[in-house]
Amino acid sequence: MKNKKVTSKTLSNTLRIKSVKEVINSLPTEIQGLVFEIKSRMRKLEGVEEKVMYDGLAKEEVPAFNLGKRQLFHLHIESEKHGQVIAGTVSINVKDFEPYLMDSHAVSQNLKKTIASQKVYRGTKWVFIPLNNLDEVGEFLDLIKLKYEFYKFGGE
Repeated sequence: MKNKKVTSKTLSNTLRIKSVKEVINSLPTEIQGLVFEIKSRMRKLEGVEEKVMYDGLAKEEVPAFNLGKRQLFHLHIESEKHGQVIAGTVSINVKDFEPYLMDSHAVSQNLKKTIASQKVYRGTKWVFIPLNNLDEVGEFLDLIKLKYEFYKFGGE
């Protein structure tokens, strides 16, 4: 995929959106390994699309994974702000998905506590989860699989 030009209607600036491959290839080898594990697990989920989005808060291009128009999560890489090498950001809808999540045995109690402690913004919790090793990646992807199943097979 070639770079895409995105022009803002409100700004005269033109953003260059890199391909997913370009974003990942620019990372250190150890981080690439974690990202490849994430990508591998996402490929197993039917209908999940990988793309690059521009994160206005982080002011960077980041890999994102969507199920149709719904974003499952996006990644932040080498975030100096949070002191992490890689982290996942997942939105949790407090009216439908959060109750389902909290009742599930598929996600650890520690991760549930992290999610429960987040602030709600317009009916959604944006949860930032550090992904420093394969254990953390595995726990995060258990959450993502639960979200995927919820929205693929019955959630709003």
